[in-house]
Amino acid sequence: MLASENINPVTGSNHLTREDIDSLREWVGAQAPDTLVVVTGKALGEAAQGNRNMEFSAAAELAVEYGTASGTDELLATFLTSMAASQNKPAARALAERISDDGRRAEILTFLK
Repeated sequence: MLASENINPVTGSNHLTREDIDSLREWVGAQAPDTLVVVTGKALGEAAQGNRNMEFSAAAELAVEYGTASGTDELLATFLTSMAASQNKPAARALAERISDDGRRAEILTFLK
């Protein structure tokens, strides 16, 4: 795991912003571009766990947006295998329907049972 996956909000705030996630993505993109998709999915899942640093709905919205931009299902799939997704199963199951790969979608839906 990269140290950058454990990002923290600005001092005095308990929520991460899109700018915080964009900064993470910029750093990872420069340091380890091959891991950008997975690190982003994991970071969003960690941030949304228990809605502690980001509301699940906000993290999910970013996961869809960044995943679409990446052209792969893996960012969304990684996000949907997080503890945050298992804490928000109805919303996570609905998001899983966006995964185009039938096998990967089935795997995620099994995780979310």
